[in-house]
Amino acid sequence: MKKTLAIIMGVIFLFGAHCAHLRKKPSTGVEHQSATARFIGYKVTVRVKATPRQVEEYLLKPENLTAKAGIYELEMASKNQTMRMGEACHFKFKVAKMSFPCNFTLVYLKPGEELWFLGQADIGVMGLIRFHYKAMEGGTRIVVNYENEDPDTVVGGLAEAVNLPEAIVRLIEVEVAKGQEHFDPSVPVSELLKKGLRGEFYDAFFQSHQASVWLNAPPHKVQEYLYDPQSWVLLREKYEMFDFGPCFINGDPGPCPVRVKIRGMTFDFDSFPAPSKYGENLSAYWVNRMGIVRVNFTLKPEQGGTRFSFADMLELPSGITEEGGNLMMTIMQVPATVEKVLLGVKNEIEGTG
Repeated sequence: MKKTLAIIMGVIFLFGAHCAHLRKKPSTGVEHQSATARFIGYKVTVRVKATPRQVEEYLLKPENLTAKAGIYELEMASKNQTMRMGEACHFKFKVAKMSFPCNFTLVYLKPGEELWFLGQADIGVMGLIRFHYKAMEGGTRIVVNYENEDPDTVVGGLAEAVNLPEAIVRLIEVEVAKGQEHFDPSVPVSELLKKGLRGEFYDAFFQSHQASVWLNAPPHKVQEYLYDPQSWVLLREKYEMFDFGPCFINGDPGPCPVRVKIRGMTFDFDSFPAPSKYGENLSAYWVNRMGIVRVNFTLKPEQGGTRFSFADMLELPSGITEEGGNLMMTIMQVPATVEKVLLGVKNEIEGTG
């Protein structure tokens, strides 16, 4: 009996010690994760009988982005007449009997030359469609680039069920053909589509990085700090590395300016807020002529405190230029810069700064 009791007491002691180990506070350092995100690209080049200005006016009308190709359809769901910078137009992507909400936001415009739409779907897939247009003899040459986040990594089997890459490419072909017919009715969409896919596929890549730190404070206290604009003013003055811009905090439609300074180099962006959930995450897209960056802060309860994370996904430059090289050097410094910011927030909130 005594031996049995001793065994029971020993088990209780070991179990208690194990639980005490599990209750230990997490590491106070910053944890990092990095990866390369693949985007599926498609490029098509055509000529239309119009001036660059006429092409731009056509592209800025949201109804001209609608298309139907077999069982796939992109249907306009909002009443926008003309797209403006930072303005989102809502659509429904339909396949067979399934319907997925999505929207397109105008995030870059170089009058007479180029415009970009950022696509965001409720199922979590991000896409970017860019139109480059240049005057040539007899009209305008248009280059359309569509890059879509690899759906298999975001929505898994659902992407396979709807064959998302095929759907997007077929819809783009219809949209392009519609534009050609608009400016030259003698060439109907049906004739243009008989040629099959006129573009080519390619891969594009984004560099993703996530850093997180555990804060000895409840989520509501961290939330109060992050949603106080003065907090960002103090951090900017202390570290002189960034200015996230007011859109990130107050959710204005944008664009609003963002400035990042790393290793003596300064990069200016336009910021556009992305879908966020108050008290849980802040999210935005930063855009300049070199590319796009997706940034996201998240808060999650963890072991009596809060796990505070910052994730970014930066478009890698496609060409080897001096500007592209500077960007690559900057990307390499992002983890160290983010670590300083996270530790700065930690010190401020925990009162150790």
